[in-house]
Amino acid sequence: MPGHILVIPIRHVEKLSDLNEQELLEIMKTVIEYQKKILTFAKGCTIHNNYMPFLPESRTTVDHLHIHLWSRENKDELYEKMLIHQHDLFHDLSQEDIEKYIELMKY
Repeated sequence: MPGHILVIPIRHVEKLSDLNEQELLEIMKTVIEYQKKILTFAKGCTIHNNYMPFLPESRTTVDHLHIHLWSRENKDELYEKMLIHQHDLFHDLSQEDIEKYIELMKY
């Protein structure tokens, strides 16, 4: 995608929660600065991070933290290939599941 940027911390870690406070601050500041640059030429920006250790390493799945920034336009290629099908991917949780996840996510 035009303007796709990959932000990677200097120290090798697998997930955001592995970063110390200073590293987290630095990587988020970097992401915000690049988002600002993308928004000078694009209508939007998707910021994306995955942590999926259950998948084997491949061209698209690696065992280190990286954050994607994608420039976005209305009905761009990513939308056409993926987001347009979101109605098939997402559904409302049952009340039982809502209560379960509220309990699990208490801070």
